[in-house]
Amino acid sequence: MTKTLIYVSLILTTLLSLSSYRYHTAVGIDHDYVQKDGVLHAYYRINWDGNGSVWMGYGTFKQPIDEKKPLEVFDPAAVFFKPAPKKMLAETLQHKEAFALINTRQPRDVFWLIIPAWLPILLSALLWLLIRRRNHSPNNGTGDTTIPSSSEYT
Repeated sequence: MTKTLIYVSLILTTLLSLSSYRYHTAVGIDHDYVQKDGVLHAYYRINWDGNGSVWMGYGTFKQPIDEKKPLEVFDPAAVFFKPAPKKMLAETLQHKEAFALINTRQPRDVFWLIIPAWLPILLSALLWLLIRRRNHSPNNGTGDTTIPSSSEYT
């Protein structure tokens, strides 16, 4: 089961990372909180933004209470392989090869960790190699590294 999850992770990260140089893909959830002065809308995302970087984080914004609009207590959100707008490509081009952290409270609460798109592939491959090495070790992960003496065979 672990091996299957690692293979799926490696395939998904490779596909999403390679496509992230032209296409925007995002998965996450939205959640609304009622406050006395309005509704706080929070969103959590993993974002392959179309310029070769991955954005992981959250943001919030306040809205006035609208009785006609239902609250989103738990709302899955996703977009898959949408062509990236040229504005998005130009604005975030500096994050293509570097790491960045955006953490601000004003004018609204936002936190983003930005990494190059190739990093999830590397981490998945290293995890796959680590598990493969552990499964192919002489003791096969049992922790017993002692070599049996010749008297144990007679």
